[in-house]
Amino acid sequence: MHEKIDGRITPGKKKELRAHMNDCIECRQEYYQLKVLVEYLLKTPIEKIPPDFMDNVMMQVRIPTRYRIRDRILKWISRIVLRPAVAIGSVIVVILSWVSYLFLFEKLMGLFVISGLYQPFFQSEKVKQIAILIRDLINTVVSLFGVGDFFFHSTKILFFMGATFWTLSSYLLPAAIMALFVWTIIIYRFINARRLPHVHFK
Repeated sequence: MHEKIDGRITPGKKKELRAHMNDCIECRQEYYQLKVLVEYLLKTPIEKIPPDFMDNVMMQVRIPTRYRIRDRILKWISRIVLRPAVAIGSVIVVILSWVSYLFLFEKLMGLFVISGLYQPFFQSEKVKQIAILIRDLINTVVSLFGVGDFFFHSTKILFFMGATFWTLSSYLLPAAIMALFVWTIIIYRFINARRLPHVHFK
C-alpha cells in the first residue's frame, strides 16, 4: 500500500493489491486516507529555517558541558549538609555537649577556692603574686563594705562567664558557622536558579 502511494510498486504487486482492495473495505478506506494525507503534505509549502535559528536556541538553553570543581564541591556538600538527619544530629551533639559541660563545671568549681586560687590554674610565680595581690585588694575592699563572701561569688560568676564563652566558642560557634554556610549554599543555588532564562516555545 505504501509502495503504491509512493509510486514504487511493481506491476505484479499492483495487481494483487487491486484484487485485495476490491474485496476488503477496511484496506480500501485506509488507502484513500493515506493518499489524501500524502497529497496534503506534498502541497504544503516547506518553511525554511532561519540561518541563526540554532544559535538563538543554544543561547537560550543552558547546557553544561562539564562540571567545574566548585560545582562538584557544592553539590557534594549540599548532599551531606542539607540532609535532615545530619542537621538533627548536629543539634543533639551541641545540646549534649552543653549539658555535660554544665555537670563538669560544678566539679571544677570545687577546686577553685580562695586558699588555692592560683593552683592549678596559675603556674608562673609572677602570675601567682599578681593573683594574691588582687585577692588581698578585693578582700580589703569587701571587708570595708561588710560583704564576706563577695570574692567567692564574684570569682564563680567570672569563671562561669569564661566557661560559657569557651563553650560557645567551642561548640555553638562552629554550629553557627555551619548553619551560615548551609544558608549560603541555599541562597547561591536559588540565585543561580533565578538567573536561568526561561525558554518559551510557541
